[in-house]
Amino acid sequence: MVAIASALIAGGCAYGQGVADTQIIYRLCHGDVHAVQMYVEPESVIITVKLTEGAAETFASLTEMNIGKNLIVLAGESKLSSAIVRSRIESGRVVSGPLTEPEARDLLGVLHEQLPLSPCGVVQHGPPVDAEPAARPRRN
Repeated sequence: MVAIASALIAGGCAYGQGVADTQIIYRLCHGDVHAVQMYVEPESVIITVKLTEGAAETFASLTEMNIGKNLIVLAGESKLSSAIVRSRIESGRVVSGPLTEPEARDLLGVLHEQLPLSPCGVVQHGPPVDAEPAARPRRN
């Protein structure tokens, strides 16, 4: 399992604001990913996953139905993102960062070679699971 110390979902989510009484785990599958981009900054790396049209529509509906809940996005067994949903996310993008270069390389390997064929989508609803807090994402 790749340990990713990042958390941000593009558009409509807030990191570390409020308390979510329920969490949703959403698992990306091979067929959900249209493209992956890596942005290298002086001291960190950001990875953006562009979802396919169908996955983006599913993700938008999922976020609309789960406002106020903690949404964790998994890529294989690696946490791609974790944030409290504040509004419907229609961007079709999931962002992970800031990451170190080794974390980014590991995550890229998962995204390019190790995404499962199934199970996909929402795999768990429930109370929040205690975990170490993720690194605070950058705001653009």
